[in-house]
Parts: sequence; structure tokens; C-alpha cells
Amino acid sequence: MRYTQIKFYKKFHTRQVTAVKLADKKITDKKIFGNKGEDEARLFLCSIGLRHIKSNYVYDRTEIDIISEDVKNKILIFTEVKTRKNRKYGEPEESINIKKQMNIRKTARGFLSENNSFSQHDYRFDTITILYDDDKPLINHIENAF
Repeated sequence: MRYTQIKFYKKFHTRQVTAVKLADKKITDKKIFGNKGEDEARLFLCSIGLRHIKSNYVYDRTEIDIISEDVKNKILIFTEVKTRKNRKYGEPEESINIKKQMNIRKTARGFLSENNSFSQHDYRFDTITILYDDDKPLINHIENAF
């Protein structure tokens, strides 16, 4: 009886470790794909004349993907980037729900409280969605998204 319990534990333990390794690989691939989209978004924002300030800014366990500045008009832009391979689960912008918007607003307030040099700036919240079609990015920039 005791031998069976140990054998069962070893099988269970082995499966558990294997599942974690597979999950880590999947997360890593997803993260790499998301970073690729954020890089494309940064290049796009710079191409339309915005100055990049910070990427992946974290405040109180919430994050903003890209913070940039329209220097001419003194506008700070907080951008959420969504990257997708297809529309299987809907449009990319549909995944930015009310809770995510509230977290982005909270993080933006945190950034402004920590960076007094932007206290005279207006600000807005944009989204950039990137849909890859045959490894070619299709970029959709929505100003004042929420």
C-alpha cells in the first residue's frame, strides 16, 4: 500500500512539473509576441512625431504599455497596445474592458504624481491595436479611446 502511494505521487509530481514547463513556454511565446507588437507601436508613435518617454510603466501592480509626449501641444499620451494574430476572439480593442481602463487611469495618476515635470501637460488615453497578417503588422491607432 505504501509503495503505491509513493509511485502515484511521483507520477503526479512528474506531470505537474511537465505542465509548468509547458505553461512557461506558452507564456514566454505570448510575451515575445506582445513585445514585438509594443515595439511596432513605439516605432509608429515616433513616426507621427511623438516623443517616447517610458515603456511598461508599473504603478501599484498595474501597467501602462507606452507613455509618450506630444511636445508641440504639451500632451502626455498613455497608450495601451493590443497585439493579435487573428480575430478569432474578436477585435483586439474589445479586450480593453472597463476594469482595464480604470487600472490604466490609476497608473496614469501614479505616473503624474511621481513626475512633476508633466504637471502642466494635458493628457489622453489612446489604444493601438496590431493585427498581424502574413507577418505584416496592420496598425490601428485610436486617439482618446477612453
